[in-house]
Amino acid sequence: MRVLQFWLWVGIIHCQSFALYDSMYEAAKPFLGYLQSVRTLWPSVSTKSLAPSISRGNQIMMYFRLVKGTDTGQRRYTGVYYPTVDDYTEMSVPNSWDILDTLASGANYANVSLIWYVSGKHLELPYQHLSVNRFGQTFYVPGRTALVTVKQGEIVNFEWAPTQCILSGCNCVNNICSELCPSKTCNATVRLAWQGTDASGNTLSSYARDIYRMKSIN
Repeated sequence: MRVLQFWLWVGIIHCQSFALYDSMYEAAKPFLGYLQSVRTLWPSVSTKSLAPSISRGNQIMMYFRLVKGTDTGQRRYTGVYYPTVDDYTEMSVPNSWDILDTLASGANYANVSLIWYVSGKHLELPYQHLSVNRFGQTFYVPGRTALVTVKQGEIVNFEWAPTQCILSGCNCVNNICSELCPSKTCNATVRLAWQGTDASGNTLSSYARDIYRMKSIN
């Protein structure tokens, strides 16, 4: 499993402070606007007509975003990762417990989403809880997995991998078990896995190494 820490480049500025990412994301909007305009100029062009384009070993760029509750207009924390196709990648935000704790304060919760610009398309996962305040304590999800399904290089699906915690007895958050973090050193973490076949017909199999699936095998 490849572990990626949080990096963001804007111009020649290299930042490590997660708190700065939202403002720097705003600074990058002209570039994102260009990508969105490409999609607008060719609204009838499907992802399929641009495929095959996904190949094992290619590096992609993906945005990781945390927000408080359901109001995405509130303070957002945004950064960028560069995972590699078919790596089982752990995208972890260093020293982010304070953010998870703050966003979950007041019986609220921290929501996470991944955003991916590919082939002129804007793919965004629905927000899922990453931390929640219950009984006056902050519970967090150690790691959700985002799953990319590819067929002959064409993106078929981009989704949160299925989970379930019914009858598990754990503190269930959006159908996945959450935990306390007594050390207060736990980080916001999302994993990325792949399945299917790339543009050359190679099998993408990193989803088979997903930690949640391995824990769930009887």
